[in-house]
Amino acid sequence: MKFKITSVLFLACVFCMNAQDVTEVWTNYGGFWNSSSTSISPVQPDNSNELLAFRFGGTVFSTGVNDTKLTNNGVTFTALTMRALPIATLPTTGSSSYFIGLGQLADGIDNGVDNSSTQPFQAITNGTQVASFLTDGIQGLDLGTNVTNIPSGTTARFNMSSAGITAANIGDGIPDILVSQATMPVASNIDQLRFVDSAGNTVGNIVTLDISQEPIVGSRIADFYEFNSTQPSTGFINTPRDIYFFAVDLADFGITTANVANARALLYSPGGSSDPSFIAFNEPSLGVATQLNVVLQPSNQNCDGTLPTQIQVQLEDQNGNAVAQTGLNITASLESGPGSLAGTTTQATDGTGVATFNDLNFTIGGNHIIRFSFAGLDDALTTVIGNATGCNDILWTGDVNSDWSNTGNWSPATIPNGNNAVNIPDGRPNYPILDQDAGVGDLTMGGSTSIVLNGFLLALNGSLTNVVSGAIIDASATGSELYMSDNSAQNIPSGFVNPDVANFTIENSGGVTVNSTMNIKEVLDIRQGNLITNGVISMVCSFTPRKTAQIDAINGTISGDITVEQCFPARRAFRLVSASTTTSTSIHDNWQEGATLYNDSNVPNNYGTHITGLGEVPGSGFTSTPGDGDQYNGLDWQPSGNASMYSFDNSTQSWVAVLETENNSSPNTPILNAGQPYRLMIRGARKDATNGLFDITNNSTPPTDTKLRSTGTVQNGSLSQSVSSTSQDWSLVGNPYHAMVNVKQLIDNSNNVDRFYTIWDPTLGGTLLTANLVEEELL
Repeated sequence: MKFKITSVLFLACVFCMNAQDVTEVWTNYGGFWNSSSTSISPVQPDNSNELLAFRFGGTVFSTGVNDTKLTNNGVTFTALTMRALPIATLPTTGSSSYFIGLGQLADGIDNGVDNSSTQPFQAITNGTQVASFLTDGIQGLDLGTNVTNIPSGTTARFNMSSAGITAANIGDGIPDILVSQATMPVASNIDQLRFVDSAGNTVGNIVTLDISQEPIVGSRIADFYEFNSTQPSTGFINTPRDIYFFAVDLADFGITTANVANARALLYSPGGSSDPSFIAFNEPSLGVATQLNVVLQPSNQNCDGTLPTQIQVQLEDQNGNAVAQTGLNITASLESGPGSLAGTTTQATDGTGVATFNDLNFTIGGNHIIRFSFAGLDDALTTVIGNATGCNDILWTGDVNSDWSNTGNWSPATIPNGNNAVNIPDGRPNYPILDQDAGVGDLTMGGSTSIVLNGFLLALNGSLTNVVSGAIIDASATGSELYMSDNSAQNIPSGFVNPDVANFTIENSGGVTVNSTMNIKEVLDIRQGNLITNGVISMVCSFTPRKTAQIDAINGTISGDITVEQCFPARRAFRLVSASTTTSTSIHDNWQEGATLYNDSNVPNNYGTHITGLGEVPGSGFTSTPGDGDQYNGLDWQPSGNASMYSFDNSTQSWVAVLETENNSSPNTPILNAGQPYRLMIRGARKDATNGLFDITNNSTPPTDTKLRSTGTVQNGSLSQSVSSTSQDWSLVGNPYHAMVNVKQLIDNSNNVDRFYTIWDPTLGGTLLTANLVEEELL
């Protein structure tokens, strides 16, 4: 170790120690990144990335961010749990080079900056915002952000729990403090760390952080923003900066078994010239705050969505001991439940390490869970805060107009919160149209009544058994959201919902059964519980506007089939396609719409396409005479008989014609499997609403818009696909989900995969386009 000690009494002992350096690091940049002092990586991280491991002396220590990734990449390590010290605040003013450092692509602008006051971060107005850049990322270990030239004159204090320092970890050769340096270290104005007792006296000695003497382990590319979220000087944009680390053992502080019990807090005193991304500690060594814990909360809400008691959140160390740390701003957010969380959502911890939230409330009633967080610490969740009980039933009168939020339309004159049973009877002069997000408990509706969502959210928090046939909920307007929220099973009656639904959300542990046809236009979101589809749910697409409905990450389950659509604008071209359902019926029944003839006029307008290849199937009876062999193996007749659909064998690097879409000549039905990719010639729709049947005998026939749809089970969870293990080979990989996939995250979470990906662009005659990896979502 290289440091200075203020006491002459310790000087000789210090120089007797074996100095060891951090000489190698591993991060999750680009999925996996490694660099060392003897082999600096030519790849320079330019965005957020967390420290996975570091080499100290001859040993590799993990940080606990992702040990599995290290193992999968063949790194042998000693497992630790490192976490950034929870810095509460830093000065808001300093030298002219007191900046926020970000990876140069963090703002999404290559070789430039976003000079607005809101991006890439809100203009800084308080010290908590400054300090947050030293605690961001998993466990606070983001190397892609830092603060430069932190001014002197302030001290950050980290109180410890009753557990204090773990004596067994003193001098064990395992780093207890790890300091990062991500800009340009200097040998003057050096930061200091020290332990103090309850009276503020130094325990042991001060450790000075002269990182200028440490080896460079890597380099990054950074932009340096002023605190107003701008940077007018080009000299601080897209600049390479070296990365250093400084590791400290408890013994380096002069901590011994004789004085260890006296240490009550760790102090960090910036000297004016350091540029850390984080100052981390080994969790088992220090009783510093690592997590939050909800120690007081209500079990139910009031009828108006307010809470009957306050919520208290305690700072704790890794063993659950209370940490009396003041000034950490804890933030509350809605983890589950309809509506939003209102009230004062940020509270500072007091002298006992407790943050008290005394005015939180839910804008819509229902079952809710609240999340509490501070960057770098483990979050805390409340248990379910349930519906209110004993609330008034509310009757819709519609005496004034259709406005949901007009109290004159309700009896008593109260707007339902979501905790109230609501009755909307027949014979009223007006029926409700939402002008704000809303909720109801048990719902009663007459047979000629309706609720129009009008682009807002309606939470159904109770039973629908008293809904009379003929009642309608209209959730078709863009942005509308029908939200199922209860603990008991809910059943949506047949015909109750207008078929066009913008958004449908399920958060019901008891599950939801749908009997009413739904054509979902935007998002299906299953957050909790089981959705029983009864085969009446479709995820639809549209050409104007160009849009495809998506299924969000499924945190519950789906029982039954869903129909999914993909829109293909008029253009005769090969497309790379994959289904997002696994069907029980054939390819022919789905993508060819079950046509009985190549010129079947009974197929629906602007659905399906022709799939050909009879000329390549022995025994099909194909000739160039129209209709000969038509529908053998499910294939459509076409004059040349050429195949129009291919799979790709990743192992042999060859295209394989698909010559069966129905089981005429084999015992197994050729079905669609979610994620199975194909190259398919899409000539256009089999039949167009305006132009009629597609003339497949003429290659000059103008193409028309078409939709390919399939009905089956949707993919939930991960899916393994076989790819070639040979370097530079191609692998065709299909998207198994009915949602956009973030390609960057996909490759970041893969091993031994090139950082470039290739897409097929049918608008350029089927040109292959290779892209460098950026934050890209592709469907």
